[in-house]
Amino acid sequence: MNCIIVTQDFLIEKSIRKLVLESDYLHLLSAFQAFDKASAYMADHCIDILFFDIQMYDFGSIEFIYTIPEDTFVIFVPQPDPFINSAINEKPFSNLIMKRFKKGLDEARFFLSLGKKEKYNRSSDYFII
Repeated sequence: MNCIIVTQDFLIEKSIRKLVLESDYLHLLSAFQAFDKASAYMADHCIDILFFDIQMYDFGSIEFIYTIPEDTFVIFVPQPDPFINSAINEKPFSNLIMKRFKKGLDEARFFLSLGKKEKYNRSSDYFII
């Protein structure tokens, strides 16, 4: 599954990159610090999963949310501390962080496969890790 990261926090981006690399079925296409660049990229590329830093809020984030394609599964990343403490360190990932990350990916795979089988409206679905 193709994914992108949208965050202005370098440590969050680095942490999610590391978690994505540990996944067998995710392919990170790019990471963005600006909403307009992420929107333009999504318009031209098929994105299955969007990791979105929910703390990156401002007026632009509301407009950005409306540009996310309906068939893209959004995983909100609300708190950087657990990721930074677990993913940045050279120590193995915390079991809790990895379980939550895998749970989010399982939810994404389920809804994406459901959408391929039938025209399912995912506009109200989300998952927070």
